[in-house]
Amino acid sequence: MTHTYQLTRHPVGSLREIWSMSWPLMLSLMSNCIMLFVDRLLLSWHSPSALAAGANASMAYYLFLVVPMAICAISEVMVGRLHGEEKLHEIGKPVWQTVWFAFLLAVPSWLIAMYLPDLVFYHTGNEEHETVYFQILMSFAPLMCSAIAFSGFFIGIGNVKVVTWCTLGANLVNALGGYLLIFGAGSIPAMGVTGAGLATGIAQCVQVLLLLVCFLTKYNRKTYGTAKLSFDRAYFFEALKIGAPAGTGHVVEIFAHYLFFRIVMLAGNHQMAIAALVQSFYLLVGFAVDAQSKGVGAIIANLLGAKEFGRLRSVFKSAVTLHTMFAVILFTLIVFGVDLFLGIFFSGDGVELLNDSNIRSMATQAMLWMCVFFLFDGYCWILIGHLTASGDTKFIFYVSSLVNWVAYVLPVFLLVGLGGRGADAAWMIIAFYSMVNFAIYYWRYRSGRWLHAVHADKELPNLV
Repeated sequence: MTHTYQLTRHPVGSLREIWSMSWPLMLSLMSNCIMLFVDRLLLSWHSPSALAAGANASMAYYLFLVVPMAICAISEVMVGRLHGEEKLHEIGKPVWQTVWFAFLLAVPSWLIAMYLPDLVFYHTGNEEHETVYFQILMSFAPLMCSAIAFSGFFIGIGNVKVVTWCTLGANLVNALGGYLLIFGAGSIPAMGVTGAGLATGIAQCVQVLLLLVCFLTKYNRKTYGTAKLSFDRAYFFEALKIGAPAGTGHVVEIFAHYLFFRIVMLAGNHQMAIAALVQSFYLLVGFAVDAQSKGVGAIIANLLGAKEFGRLRSVFKSAVTLHTMFAVILFTLIVFGVDLFLGIFFSGDGVELLNDSNIRSMATQAMLWMCVFFLFDGYCWILIGHLTASGDTKFIFYVSSLVNWVAYVLPVFLLVGLGGRGADAAWMIIAFYSMVNFAIYYWRYRSGRWLHAVHADKELPNLV
């Protein structure tokens, strides 16, 4: 017999179920990485200043929206719980609450866009281009957040392929629109950075429209109540309560990464180049971590809604097995193909750096430490998916607020900033930081305390 909490045709908590939920999300997130890469590539063809403006402005834009995006993403958790509880006709309500929250961002987004660029881009030397790109992105912020909210619905009910196809369609629009608007064609003038921002905004409009059409199909309206647009105070504030701590914790993590690179810069341009190289490579594979976390979170939310606590352990074990397989593949590629990867990133004038045996050794060691980080960071995000599904996001905030400074920023400052160590030591610290994070989250998982919000009984399930 198939239950609503069974999101795929595979056994609940099995390796095949985790994979079935994760691979479409991986494809979707990978396409987002490609969209970012295409934007940077097109802007680099236009001018170096345009590329720098796009990179700096998009990072500032992301920092302002981390918390709102986390709140909108909670639609996945609330949908998953209701789906597991078989309250199917209620599912549309929490989704619309996160959409309304997204559109409430219109006024603060406009105020930020109009009055903060002078402060955010103070004396960067590229203020004009950065301001234009930032203002356009912020103007479309409500649409971007609402796309996350609608995506949470499809993830929560296990229909992740809809998210994948809508994202791919939007990315295609962004690539084509970006080329036309950045460089111009026929009667369309070349707009440079402005065109890049407009292309991204148009792509976000397309993505929201595609998701909305799928969301409001006759079947979804009848089965999941997706036409229930009215404001619901309880669901609205539940999204704020669960999403805000997780988003704030993520802001702390991003700021720690910013400080990491500022500290590595003190060690010299060569060390900064190595650190940036390794980070760039991680961005190409990091989508797998996020996709697994979202897939696991949806499965756990459904099981918690159905009170099927006995199946939680199998989900964790299967997710860990799948991620370990990815990590082994990555490690193998790095060990046997490190020269190829280094050659791709260190091209042109950078080839001379690889002729230095010390630089090559540091870069190789940093890449290997990145593999260790990938392994344990993936384990952490699997557990974060568990905790988020249960609403235990305050614990995530506490861990981010403490561990990022004690096990990450401080050691990097002492060993690299003051001690003069290189990028290989910096990435070793990042790997150590991920191990500390995993130990803490695993302790929380084993304790069962993350289940208190949804577990009515005093006796906690065995999670060992």
